[in-house]
Amino acid sequence: MQKEKIRYAPVLVTVYDRPEHFKQCIKSLLKNYSVSETTLFIFSDGPKDAKSFKRVTLVREYIKSIHGFKRVIPFTPKENTRGVGRLEVRDHLHDFSDRYIFSEDDNVFSPYFLNYMNSALDIYEEDERIHAISGYMFPGFPASNLQPLLIKEFSAWGVGYWRDKFILPDFNHSKFAKQIFLDHNLFNKINYGSPHLAPMLKQMAEGKLIAVDVIRSSLLYQHDCYCVFPSISMVRNIGNDGTGDHCGVNEIFSHQEICEAEMIFDRSTHLTFQASNQKWIRDYFGGRPAILRNKLIFLEMNTSNLLLQWVLNFAFRFTNLTYRIVLRMMRNMKLKISI
Repeated sequence: MQKEKIRYAPVLVTVYDRPEHFKQCIKSLLKNYSVSETTLFIFSDGPKDAKSFKRVTLVREYIKSIHGFKRVIPFTPKENTRGVGRLEVRDHLHDFSDRYIFSEDDNVFSPYFLNYMNSALDIYEEDERIHAISGYMFPGFPASNLQPLLIKEFSAWGVGYWRDKFILPDFNHSKFAKQIFLDHNLFNKINYGSPHLAPMLKQMAEGKLIAVDVIRSSLLYQHDCYCVFPSISMVRNIGNDGTGDHCGVNEIFSHQEICEAEMIFDRSTHLTFQASNQKWIRDYFGGRPAILRNKLIFLEMNTSNLLLQWVLNFAFRFTNLTYRIVLRMMRNMKLKISI
């Protein structure tokens, strides 16, 4: 039987001023077996100020030295675009290919990451249930073997998209977040499946946060779609070291084991959603305590009584602080047991 020809998706890596993170990211991609068939797009945003100028310069000097990919196509605007330039590169990618793989500069990849991504993008292209292919899996997932899974969750730590299944519309994200709190049914779906989203949706509704990943995850529930995840992560994130814009310091992710074997896909088997996998995700993100905590958010967002809003907000802050401390302790304990 003739082996099916693999379609190699281009990879887009975005970077700002973290040259050492970026080098580790690129070097790990270069260890992938299909790298010589892969076109690499790089979006290196311009410096915001004199302080970042030197680091951005180091990033761009390293870009000039990158070899091993089929082709390297850098985009290096002179001025800082505040991320807008990345959208222009994405539009260019949509003209270049009907699929692509995206990563920021702080991900380190398994040598089988590109094979996993390209195979999954081919196999699930016609499956309308599937929005994207994630290369990441959260720490501690109880994997008995290496297999693809359907989960109502989104992770941008190494993700594959199809141009024609791009479900992120050009709309007001804050307004969409507000609408979720007006739709009790949709809010419950999100809360009982991914309870970590509600606090961020509240911040977005109040105009205090921009988080595209939160919107994508919420849209999965609205459209009843899924993402494909590997049972063992193909990606390790090294950016939770205090250098990122929205990340604190958390060694769980930088110590995470990643897959050192190739995933074998069964094209003849229809990938089915397993409720037990979603339950694990729900528990990973706080489980029932987080779900109950989020009910305070829903009540606060749906009352016009200022005193009641204050009381509910105070109750949320207190329960949220307790919940976060306990959750961090539990995750750290699991990490120490596993390493």
